[in-house]
Amino acid sequence: MGNIISIISSIFRLTMRNPIAPAVISSVPSFSYTHGQVWPSCTSRQSSQGNARMTRREENFWQQHYNDQRSDEAIQRQMRLISMVKERCKPKNTIIHDSPDKIRDICTNPNSTNVRCRNGSDNCYEGPNPFSVTVCEDTGSIYSVYPNCQYNCHKEEPVKVTVACENGKPVHFDAS
Repeated sequence: MGNIISIISSIFRLTMRNPIAPAVISSVPSFSYTHGQVWPSCTSRQSSQGNARMTRREENFWQQHYNDQRSDEAIQRQMRLISMVKERCKPKNTIIHDSPDKIRDICTNPNSTNVRCRNGSDNCYEGPNPFSVTVCEDTGSIYSVYPNCQYNCHKEEPVKVTVACENGKPVHFDAS
């Protein structure tokens, strides 16, 4: 935490001396500090449409279901972060490995199929193209207890993905 405060102080001093610094700094993502981890802040991320900010649901979707890294270490790290934020072991989670634009496209592509969500809502869309995904499941072991959650993760062949969308943006992973 001390390093973060030091960095923020340095940036503040820089902005006071340099008139172009605010323009540069505004393009640098900000972060929030939660449960000992640094997450991209909702206010820092651009939404998929223009300069609108991400909603909390959209930000949660990206934190839980997107990772451009496919290594076991990166996936396990992401699952630990998800567990810390939720303060419980998540029973199952699917992570998509593709570009954010392709994932967002599920909500706006005219070739996506509008399907009923598992909860009965009608705002889910199955994308026309398959995605590489990793599926992680809690081991169910007596040792897999928050905060020491243990997951078995496996990569699946590319599959079609269904997401719930709000205002043309993914907010919930529904199925693969």
